[in-house]
This record gives sequence, C-alpha cells and structure tokens, in this order.
Amino acid sequence: MNHLFVRRLGAVVLDAILIGCYAGLLHLTAFLIRQLSVDPASTESTMKGQIMWFFAITLPVFLYFYLTERGAWRGSFGKKIFSVQVLGPEQQTAPTKSVLCRNLFKLVPLEMAHAGMQWREHFVALSLAPPDWVQGLLWFPAAIGLVYLVSILASAGTGSLYDRLCGTGVSHRPPQWFSTN
Repeated sequence: MNHLFVRRLGAVVLDAILIGCYAGLLHLTAFLIRQLSVDPASTESTMKGQIMWFFAITLPVFLYFYLTERGAWRGSFGKKIFSVQVLGPEQQTAPTKSVLCRNLFKLVPLEMAHAGMQWREHFVALSLAPPDWVQGLLWFPAAIGLVYLVSILASAGTGSLYDRLCGTGVSHRPPQWFSTN
C-alpha cells in the first residue's frame, strides 16, 4: 500500500480522535443541558438543534482544518505528526482561497449528514418514517465520502477530488517536529 495514503489515513485517524474528544465533551454537556426539556418532535427544536450543532461542531472543525492547513504547518495536528502537508500548485504553499475551497468541499457533506440526523430524529419522535429527502441527507454524504476515498486511492494519496477541484494536493514532508517551518 502507498506510504502517502497510509500517512494520510493515520493523520485522519489522529484528527478524528482529537475531534471525537471535543465532540464527546460537547455531547456530555448537551446531555446535561437537555434535561431542560428539548422536544425532538418540535420542528423549532429540530431547527435549533441543527443551528446549535453547526456552531458547536461543524464551524469549529472547519476552522481547525482551515487555519492549520493555511498556517505554517500546512496541515492539521494529525498531518503534522504523520509528516503530511497540504500544498498548492507546483508544491508551493496553497493559496488561502484554495484551502478555503478544499475545506468547504470536505465539510459540506458533514453538515448535510448532521441535518439528516436531526431531521431523522424529528420524524422518528413523531412516529413517522423519515421522508426520502431526509434519507438523501444521510446517503448523499456517504456517497460523496466514498468518491473522495476512491479518488485519494486512485491518486496514490496525493490528492482527492476536492483537491483537484480546488488546486491543492498532499505530499510527504520530512519530520520537523513542531517547528514552524
């Protein structure tokens, strides 16, 4: 298996653990606050929940990746540990616009899945089968994720569909433990 792909996979797993710890703390806090009686059957509660999770999960995760990939490390904490960096054309630092594009393409499917989960819970609380559009909000991001994974494998780890669309790529960077260069 390609070493760059394995490095990317390691970086994704490490970043997922970090984000998972953050999300776990949020879920614990939300569980404690939820005792204030949130009604999942209420459309208003569902919309508030979607907005809350956007600001609590999606936006911080987006900022984590966006700020670290356009910063001196050229990648997230996981990418730094696994010596992977995000670059622009000709192995130069990726332009800010390209890093923004890359992260929007990565995280829009995540937000769609969050919306699908919120609305699915709403319809289940009403004892109704979730409509097709809710199922689409759950399946479409999974399909996009699969396309992204296949495109990363097809490029031997150097880029994904979103990298090609945004003018970015990923390369191995020899370890320079926690230097800012």
